[in-house]
Amino acid sequence: WLDSQAPTGVANLEVALAGLREGTRPDLVVAVSDLLAADEGSEVRALQAAGEVEAWLVHVIDPAEQDFPYEEPGRFICLEGGGELSLNPRELATEYRREFAAFLERSRVASLEAGVRYQRARSDQDPVAVLAQLLVR
Repeated sequence: WLDSQAPTGVANLEVALAGLREGTRPDLVVAVSDLLAADEGSEVRALQAAGEVEAWLVHVIDPAEQDFPYEEPGRFICLEGGGELSLNPRELATEYRREFAAFLERSRVASLEAGVRYQRARSDQDPVAVLAQLLVR
């Protein structure tokens, strides 16, 4: 079913979860996000605000975001309308990897501190296997 859906609009987990405060409340909410909202941490805060609902977060990252395999100068274009940058990856690869690792750790710690079960997944992993791993934990 998810594969058949086409993305529309702007993602906002806080708005999506607002319905949990009204009407029938589920026992479990599983959010899947890259956590790249303009306001870092907003997704975790939204899950925490869901109240008594058990919240799980699957943090999806692209392998290239983590590995940063780029070496040749080029243009990097934001797929969500954020513009583009021309740069030489060799000049910033080490700092980028350090910053991305720090972002991953902040996301993990913020989730755990908020009482949200956290699972990182790369976009090249089988989503069924990722969910199974989360269920086993």
